Amino acid sequence: MVRRRIAVLFTIGLALTACGGSDSSSKAPTRDELVKQIVESGGVSEEVAGCAADALFTSLSAGDLSLVMAGKEPSADGKTAFTNAVLDCLTPTS
Repeated sequence: MVRRRIAVLFTIGLALTACGGSDSSSKAPTRDELVKQIVESGGVSEEVAGCAADALFTSLSAGDLSLVMAGKEPSADGKTAFTNAVLDCLTPTS
């Protein structure tokens, strides 16, 4: 289970990198575009991808989101908040 979570986090990270670019004028993808990219990167359901996309938009500050969309790393606080939010997406609620 832990390995799967790490793999999913890695997949989501790759999807975010693909959405960002070296052009700082790149606009942020829509939620639907981000969900599609995460699903296409493999290994996650649309439900988990939607949760991860929501986590991206709600857990990162505007500055961190801009950095990610430019293909750069968010702040340490942003990384932690996003990782925790995505882990919540992967934790079954029962």
